[in-house]
Amino acid sequence: MIWSSTAGIFEKVQEESTVAITVAPTPPVPITVTPTPPVPTTVAPIPDVVSHFLVACGASNQACKGKTDVANVDELHEVKCCSDTSKRRWKKSSTCVSALGRNVWGASKRGRRCFGVRNHASAEIVCAAVGARLCTEEELLVDCAAATGCGYDDDMIWSSTAGIFEKVQEES
Repeated sequence: MIWSSTAGIFEKVQEESTVAITVAPTPPVPITVTPTPPVPTTVAPIPDVVSHFLVACGASNQACKGKTDVANVDELHEVKCCSDTSKRRWKKSSTCVSALGRNVWGASKRGRRCFGVRNHASAEIVCAAVGARLCTEEELLVDCAAATGCGYDDDMIWSSTAGIFEKVQEES
């Protein structure tokens, strides 16, 4: 320390000092590595996407009676919907009950608007929107949705029944 006596004022002046700090190294933290189980190299096969469904004649009293065909999902066909529960203004066919032993209600329109001609995905959406489903091939062939309006009875109607498309090669 240095003392000064200027005009009766005493000041205490500190000298600068350097302090050395030594930091001790921290001990290493032990790390345990657990091997991960091997990832399987085989993957389960992806199921084929259904690209074809059956279309069936809209009513058994028409020229197309009993006819079915395999249709690509992108084709356009008329839509009739079926329900296992009663729906207001939907038709329950007695021939359907006698053939299948259960009640099925069918419709081709909602209110005054026909379901129309659509691809398969759109047909499924239309039926789901009214709380129903596409009719099965069997339901269409036994008239569960026949005579439900819109004039689709002599048309080929989308069904929920998957179809198998077999490409036949011509002999050369």
